[in-house]
Amino acid sequence: MYLSTLRLVVVCDQGSSFSGFDMPLATLKGEKFNQPIFGANNLTGANPPLGGSGLEEQIKWCISFRNGGVGTFLPFFFRLLGEMRQRMSAQQQQQSSAEPVPVVIAQSMVQQAFVDPSDPTKFYLPQQQTPVAQAKPIAQASPA
Repeated sequence: MYLSTLRLVVVCDQGSSFSGFDMPLATLKGEKFNQPIFGANNLTGANPPLGGSGLEEQIKWCISFRNGGVGTFLPFFFRLLGEMRQRMSAQQQQQSSAEPVPVVIAQSMVQQAFVDPSDPTKFYLPQQQTPVAQAKPIAQASPA
């Protein structure tokens, strides 16, 4: 098993009918570290099926630490998982807060906007059936 900054990769033994698989850290859900009274420490969780994998149901997984290594693996795993989730959250916030204005609309606004010389902090855009003298403000610029 290999842990990278983007995914967890499992490589199966040679001669196995299954060569391996990977789980992107971005899709991991419900991960939990378990310390049973009997048996090995383990990490469990789930992943949604990835497009093109041929799977249709959620994948439940369990990684057992039978020969130790949990003290080394877990801090790295949870740190990388936390960093991935922070990056994803930041990207989602940027995408949702910065809705792009279509170029055609932006160009028409720039061409039709008026600025009152006595108050340059407000932009005026004429409505289609309203004379320019009665235009209402649509945005307020910050003072210089």
